[in-house]
Amino acid sequence: VAAIQVRLFIPSMGVFKGMLVKKRIETGAPIELPCSMQKVLQSAHPQRFDGSCILICRNKVHPSPGSANEYIGRKLDETRKSPPEKPFTEKIKKPLSPMILRLWETMGVPKDLCDRYKKESLLPARRNHAWVVGVPDPTGSLPPDTVFVPGIRNQGPYDLFVTRCPCYAHEHGRKFRSLTEKPPVMSTEDWEWLNNEFMFGVIIFSNPRPGMMSIPERIANGDLDGDLYLVCWDKEVVDSMTALPLVDQPSEDDGKLSTAPSNPNWFHEAQDVMIDNLRFELGHLIGALYKLAEKKADESEKKLDDPDALALFEAYNEALEYQKHGRPIRLPTHLIDELKPQLRPLVQPLD
Repeated sequence: VAAIQVRLFIPSMGVFKGMLVKKRIETGAPIELPCSMQKVLQSAHPQRFDGSCILICRNKVHPSPGSANEYIGRKLDETRKSPPEKPFTEKIKKPLSPMILRLWETMGVPKDLCDRYKKESLLPARRNHAWVVGVPDPTGSLPPDTVFVPGIRNQGPYDLFVTRCPCYAHEHGRKFRSLTEKPPVMSTEDWEWLNNEFMFGVIIFSNPRPGMMSIPERIANGDLDGDLYLVCWDKEVVDSMTALPLVDQPSEDDGKLSTAPSNPNWFHEAQDVMIDNLRFELGHLIGALYKLAEKKADESEKKLDDPDALALFEAYNEALEYQKHGRPIRLPTHLIDELKPQLRPLVQPLD
């Protein structure tokens, strides 16, 4: 097992959700709790429980025995027994989604190649992609802006495509050069530990530069709380795509756990969101925004770079997040006019 998803209930600190991975760094707390893992603030009760408990999610163990990723890992590792072809084929019968293929076309992958890979990747011989869970660097010595995928070291130097869903913008698809040799800043012991302790099924992200966003935050606003990332190492596909540069961006996370809500009215505002009439029409709005965004992207030569398609996908994402945060759903006026009349009052004009 490389990583498991957990919930930690610590009344003196709060409720935390994230991935628990083996740790190589000897300094610091045995279990590190970054800000992104905190989902609920500490208890204010005067007689709160002093202890803590941890809940392990059995369905979020990576890689799971008998899973597609276990079979893919066995296929990639020449020292392991090859997976049985029939069960392997059964595990990978779900094709790549139109959302992924649309992103690939936006990045320059020819449509005929997208269609061919979609079909051929349903067979073990060309299954060169997988959904793997994102985890932090347990050694603290991977160079900034690098990733490491255990289990494909013997494939030689190659480029990796990485994204997460929903991916609806050009910048949501990233390319990284694979790490197949020990980085100069990493010790030999750490390098061998990474390769021997972790099996295929995770993607390890390097730590960000001080004060800067992490890599997952720059991949469709991802995190390391259990998000799955699509990794593709098919040479023909990845070599044909062009990714936007991965530019450093300042982080809003100061590394400190908050002790008070940033919005003192959060509870009453949350109640307003829950009783808002919008939630009754939200499902219809989400579907309408997504279908219209797909239509705009598929009809445009720019694909996801089309301004109208991007605006609709952004509104779609805002609609998905509405019940979590209550933030407004916004669109340019000319796109609001393309929605059904009963849905238009639910969207705020951008212009």
